[in-house]
Amino acid sequence: MPRKQSDTVAEPHVVILCSGGLERHSGGVGRLMLYVVDAWRRSGDGPSYRVIDARGPGSIVWSPFHMIKALAQITLATATGHATLLHVNISVRGSAIRKSVIIMAAALLRRPVILHLHDGHFETFYRGLPKPGRALLSKLFGYASKVIVLGQHWRQVVARDLNVPDEDIVMLYNAVPDPSKITNSYPSNEDGPCKILFLGRLGPWKGVPVL
Repeated sequence: MPRKQSDTVAEPHVVILCSGGLERHSGGVGRLMLYVVDAWRRSGDGPSYRVIDARGPGSIVWSPFHMIKALAQITLATATGHATLLHVNISVRGSAIRKSVIIMAAALLRRPVILHLHDGHFETFYRGLPKPGRALLSKLFGYASKVIVLGQHWRQVVARDLNVPDEDIVMLYNAVPDPSKITNSYPSNEDGPCKILFLGRLGPWKGVPVL
């Protein structure tokens, strides 16, 4: 599947595909993308953007209907010049299926894709797929203009298993805003001991033993 370049426009319009949207209860991916768009807003020179939830709230039973709605929204945004590129956040299982459909639609619409890989189980998930599934996913990753990974291990996985050229892989660690930038009440403790608060599932997949 050859990559397609977008038409040149004066201002970039980014369509962000994120399950759960940017709601504060949507999980780590939604929160991370919320930080990204907040940073764009604060900088004053970020791109315009639109967030589309391809999964939708509630039961997974309704997910196909939300997928159809998302595809219609992407098609309309492309037709009206409001989709310069798609930023697709992808995980495993249902997310991989939905986002694969989105990437195929982007290829048909000649929209470039930035693929943002999440989930510590992706390597196991990918290797557990039948050979045709692995081939399709590798082809879809190959369509992306850039693939964002969360660390060096995932750079190696994407390059080795999915055959993405190293120059097309961007390593971007998950991060949070500097608290001093978002609140005036952040206590200064430069001379005292470092204090760390961990909030998340306790286990090796979240790096608790490393911490």
